[in-house]
Amino acid sequence: MSYDPPYGYALRATGTCPSDTAKCKTTWSDVVACCPSNSSCAGLDENGNPICCPTKASCMNPIYQSPHCASSRWTMYNHQGFFCCDTGQIGFWTSQEQSNNSVACAAEPKGASRTILNAAPQTLASTTFVSSTASSTSTTTSSPSPGSDNHVGAIAGGVVGGVAGVAFILALTWFCLWRRRRKSYTAPEPASEDLTYPYMYSKPATEPPSELPSDPGGHSVYELPVENR
Repeated sequence: MSYDPPYGYALRATGTCPSDTAKCKTTWSDVVACCPSNSSCAGLDENGNPICCPTKASCMNPIYQSPHCASSRWTMYNHQGFFCCDTGQIGFWTSQEQSNNSVACAAEPKGASRTILNAAPQTLASTTFVSSTASSTSTTTSSPSPGSDNHVGAIAGGVVGGVAGVAFILALTWFCLWRRRRKSYTAPEPASEDLTYPYMYSKPATEPPSELPSDPGGHSVYELPVENR
């Protein structure tokens, strides 16, 4: 069963409820809780805030799991529990001695004991939205459901982790190849001098021959002494 509007948290009004709603109960002073006429004031959350349900049976659990107002034009607030304000009104809580931490709605909450609240996100079956009270008409802004942020974060983390893993594997592969190439490379040995190669030296042309030339016939040629004439 769907518990979208007209089921959800009740409206807070001062004095009397709007014409299309019915009074559930008085919360404090002259502030009353109201539910749409086609719903029933059948539930209270753990903080005593009225909830509008389809029947007289309490629907606290499904509404508490996906908190939203019983009307799409209302704005939801949270102060020790959820409550809703009509279009053009703002939620506040009071620190007065007789009604400390009580909540209500007003067009312009005034007084030192009144603290203005920020609008709370509302969650329907598949949409989270925040009603704006800046203008006379209620505007609805779609945004991701509460679990979407977790999914987006998980996806982003997975992408970053995957990129880092690929980079690490590439770096490790390059290092292994570089190391293997370094091991297989042997530096060439320096060329040694071939000491067996005979060094050729030429004698100076002016050096006299160590022996006299021999006669072609095999006889030695001797130089005869020159006689004095």
